[in-house]
Amino acid sequence: MRPRTKYPVMASAALASAVAPSAAHAQKGGGGGGVEQAGDNAADLISELVGPLLLVLIGVVAIGAFIQRNAGLAISATVVGLVAGLFIFDPGSAESAFKDVYDAVF
Repeated sequence: MRPRTKYPVMASAALASAVAPSAAHAQKGGGGGGVEQAGDNAADLISELVGPLLLVLIGVVAIGAFIQRNAGLAISATVVGLVAGLFIFDPGSAESAFKDVYDAVF
């Protein structure tokens, strides 16, 4: 890995490992949860951990591309971040948007 990309990747990994234990402790409420809630718990975990990590990673890539004056990479990183953020932070609106597109096409 090049030195310019090694440090932001290491910083985002350190940030993820620092955030993960606190979210894991918050998930372990009073117990008694069954397998029925596994999907809801997984969705909450993804939105609490992956969402902020995605924002940090997209920001690092976009700022690095901006510094290198690579506008195409900066714009594509921003667009990918917006689409992925739509799925992670508000999956209901993403589902309705795709249903509307499907209804319009077919």
